Amino acid sequence: MTAAAPFRVERWSGGATLHLSLPFADADQVDLARSGDDLVVTVGAYRRVLALPGVLARMAVRGAGVEEGGLRVRFQATDAGARPGVRPAAPSEAAPESAVAR
Repeated sequence: MTAAAPFRVERWSGGATLHLSLPFADADQVDLARSGDDLVVTVGAYRRVLALPGVLARMAVRGAGVEEGGLRVRFQATDAGARPGVRPAAPSEAAPESAVAR
């Protein structure tokens, strides 16, 4: 028996889905934010900053949710490498916008 990879990217026409293993997390404990080419994942009191692979860094986040022991983040390809919905953080902003569906 083999364990599922903790980090997996599934590509599909026009986008991709990032799968992160979070076997004991409940949806109400998980928060997700995008900061430039990084994905900021918070589970309860723990926070991790993940550098996105180049293929995902060039896409826009279109949704996320916690299901079946993992976090699924949906990305959609954009025109000419632009990333709609991703804006540079202003110095006064405490945290980027959350994207996890609850």
